[in-house]
Amino acid sequence: DVALWRRADGAEMVWTRAPHVEDDPTFQGRFHNFKAARTVLRSHIAKAVAEEDYQSASAMQDAWHGTWGSNKGTTMEQELRLAQGRFLVPGVCVRHKIHKFRAVILGCEPFVRAPLVKRLSERERRPRGGMSFRMQPIYCCMVDERDVPEGGAVCVPERDLEPAPEAYPVASRYVDQLFDAQDCLSGYTPGKLIRQAMARQAVGMPFILKEDEEDSSS
Repeated sequence: DVALWRRADGAEMVWTRAPHVEDDPTFQGRFHNFKAARTVLRSHIAKAVAEEDYQSASAMQDAWHGTWGSNKGTTMEQELRLAQGRFLVPGVCVRHKIHKFRAVILGCEPFVRAPLVKRLSERERRPRGGMSFRMQPIYCCMVDERDVPEGGAVCVPERDLEPAPEAYPVASRYVDQLFDAQDCLSGYTPGKLIRQAMARQAVGMPFILKEDEEDSSS
């Protein structure tokens, strides 16, 4: 995750790993496990509603509104950090708090990896009263084409996103390729490509949307 690149003015920028990653090397794995568990929980809620098993759906909704999904051994500090973004998982519709555009979450990382920073900014943002974006989880979001012509994907720090069920359905030419629409959730559940990307993250790889080689060769 260390990178060096040159800005337009010729100055060289050196990227270093965020300090909290060095201090807490287990957080990355716990983050991905937590997000995966919460994503599966949403899928089970949608399935229970479709099967008219409303008792199970209600119990799972209670778990969703809590902090369910933390692994055994998660520290209180880690659980507090995870809880801040507990409603932000792939398939959830969101709105940018500052720019107000609508989007749906494609994937996320517990911290900014070197390639992502080039898509965010060449200088580090330090919000007053909050932590730097490098110290926050980062979310890859597919933007609603009604708000941004041609849509596309952007990377957004956790503090700049809020769940927005009213944004459903998101207008994007890619939404049907990547998600399964769930009216009962006012959102989506991940399709095959996103599920594969999350599985790769579980073994330490970055979030990348690509077809697995086994599938592409068959």
